[in-house]
Amino acid sequence: MHTLEIVAGTVKAGLFFGNRQAFYRLVQDLDLMVSDDWDRLELESARRWARRMTVPLTAYIYTLILLWLPAPLLAGGDQKLLPVVQIEGVDWSLWPGTYAALYTLQCAVLLTQVPIVVGLDCFFVAAVLRVGALLQLLGQRISGLRLSGDGAVDLAGDVCLKRQQMMYAELRACVRRHQKITKLLHDLEAAMSTMVLVQFSISMFCLCMDLYQQIQGEAMCLTGLQQLLAERWYHLRVVVVCRVEDVSGGVRQPLAGFLRGESLSLAAYSSRWVGAGAAFQRALSVVMARAHKPLLITAGHLYPVNTTAFVALMKASYSYYTLLRQLDRS
Repeated sequence: MHTLEIVAGTVKAGLFFGNRQAFYRLVQDLDLMVSDDWDRLELESARRWARRMTVPLTAYIYTLILLWLPAPLLAGGDQKLLPVVQIEGVDWSLWPGTYAALYTLQCAVLLTQVPIVVGLDCFFVAAVLRVGALLQLLGQRISGLRLSGDGAVDLAGDVCLKRQQMMYAELRACVRRHQKITKLLHDLEAAMSTMVLVQFSISMFCLCMDLYQQIQGEAMCLTGLQQLLAERWYHLRVVVVCRVEDVSGGVRQPLAGFLRGESLSLAAYSSRWVGAGAAFQRALSVVMARAHKPLLITAGHLYPVNTTAFVALMKASYSYYTLLRQLDRS
């Protein structure tokens, strides 16, 4: 299990260092897009939830590692233990140099993987939350399109024509904004898709082996099983944060309609399009049709990252566990 997690971290680190420029561009593009609306309530809420979902996780992982690494040395005794993976049948008192080298290597692997593996997951969470806020702001901007401040449409002559042209120009600006958000999501998927697939696959096998090893050693009580599933649940929910509105009501509002085309399409329909001119109405129809195409983040360009995929992952883990139990009994 530890080996799989280390392999997953190594793969994710390799993908990151091999494609660093893409991540740099993502950060720059995201900063540029949120800079215009930095003080808006929606973005402030997204930043607040990003901190709540990433800072405690990072602090917990760092604290756990810093407490775990020196534990074998502080325990003392004649038996020399390594911090993570033990090598059975070796008398380390005869090989003190090798023991020190392996101990240092395992510490280095953990300490270097944390800022990469956990940091990439936290970046994914923060980016998706901010993109959700940008989509919400875009929906508000489109739904607020109108010929005049009070929504009246009975304007006449050149004034009405000028207002129609201004309204059409504003709609074009919203379309360009939507294109930028869509491109940002596509770039985010291109950078993170393989990493998410690796995370999903390793988590599935680790959960399966967790269950199998626990029950092999002794009958696992229901409380222990629930605790194990809760730990895996929290880790995977960070990965599938694209549907974070399902986690709690507090997150539901800032992310309402994220990755759901109906919300943006409804915002377009809610604008004061009556009397706005044929050109505006045709363009608005195109916007509504385009908004119905879902904006998805996929794992390996195969599976959409959502709650359905998470449930399928849990089912697959239990299926593999059941298979191992059957093979063991036979």
